[in-house]
Amino acid sequence: MNQVQEWFDKLVGVTSGTYDHQRLAESLFRRPLFDAAALQTPACWRRKAALGLRHSKWTDH
Repeated sequence: MNQVQEWFDKLVGVTSGTYDHQRLAESLFRRPLFDAAALQTPACWRRKAALGLRHSKWTDH
C-alpha cells in the first residue's frame, strides 16, 4: 500500500517536503491555545504574598 501511495505522489507531483510542511503546520495549529486548568485556582491563591507586609509600620522592630 505504501508503494502505491509513493507512485501516486510521484504521478501528482507531491514531494516529501510537502509532508514535512504539513507535519509542521499540524504541530503548530493543533496545540491548545492555553491551559484552562491553571484558572481553576482562585487568583488570590495563585498570587505570591506581598513583600511589603514584612516591613510595614505595624510590625515590631
